[in-house]
Amino acid sequence: MQIAGNSLLFLSLLAGGYLFKMTFLQKMPGGDYGVGYAWAMLFLMGVFWIGMALVACIIGFGGGFAWLPLGRFADGGMLTLGFLVMLLGATLGMEASLGGIRFLAPTNAVATALVLMATFAVLLNDSLKMSIPPTLVKWALATVLALNTLMLATMIFGALASRVQAFLPRSSDKLDDFQLGMLAHIDSCDASKGITSLFIYSGDNQPPQIREKARLKIKSKPGWQDDLYHTLEGDGVDEAFYFLISNDMDDKPRFAKGVYQGVLSQARLIRERLRRSSHPSHVYDGLFIFKVRHCLEAVEKFKDMGVDFKPAMEELRAALDQPIRYNNPDLSSKKILDKWLKKH
Repeated sequence: MQIAGNSLLFLSLLAGGYLFKMTFLQKMPGGDYGVGYAWAMLFLMGVFWIGMALVACIIGFGGGFAWLPLGRFADGGMLTLGFLVMLLGATLGMEASLGGIRFLAPTNAVATALVLMATFAVLLNDSLKMSIPPTLVKWALATVLALNTLMLATMIFGALASRVQAFLPRSSDKLDDFQLGMLAHIDSCDASKGITSLFIYSGDNQPPQIREKARLKIKSKPGWQDDLYHTLEGDGVDEAFYFLISNDMDDKPRFAKGVYQGVLSQARLIRERLRRSSHPSHVYDGLFIFKVRHCLEAVEKFKDMGVDFKPAMEELRAALDQPIRYNNPDLSSKKILDKWLKKH
């Protein structure tokens, strides 16, 4: 049993070492490689904790925990609870928001792993028991248990506070930090160099302060309507539709033609997105639902301007059937367009 325990402990040490390297010493890559990188980290985390749990079971069955002066905590149920607290605190705590003490999460994760490995190494090997006092091991365990209890308590308290705050009345003119960041971006944007990035802030889905500030900044640029029309013909069609759907235009016939071009641009972008898909998980039901709905809302708003939108909508529907290497499951978007085309 001692050999098996030491072997599992060594395996956990290897997994923990690689996990430490990938988490703190390497930068997580982006794209598809980043997805594989994240899965590798989860695998290593699973190997580490499963290995440690098996080592704990081996020690427990051999009566190894009796060497520690744990008092009432020497019961098997209490030991299991303590192990779970450390596991959850060290792993979930990495995502906890602790304000000014955010450094505590990575420090706790590393300290918990080191203390547990050192403790299990001592409990598995009699030679180490003779050179290390049990009281030292006990207080090291107590310290990391307290840290992980703090991590879990912080997460639980934060979750409860968020739930309570969601039901509290909130002033409609009070902006959160993210929305204040939007205002700062709008203020810092030089409209003379481009207004495409401001269109998304001008929709009715934004608070009035953000929406009005964005509209004023957009219209401060001479020829802003020309910019809006050209955006409909390019890759920024999503942002342009946000503006068109929520704002009235003086020259509606002109922008009815712009909406037609915008639907064609959206069809082109959908085809390009599907062609770039390299894994079945990149295409899922509802992937293009908001793009399709924005097209429908824009078409509905400009439908009486003498433009026949059906050819563009047929092209948008055809784009959803762009051939790819695997099944394209975005049925929701297809059903919405099929219903519109059948009606028209």
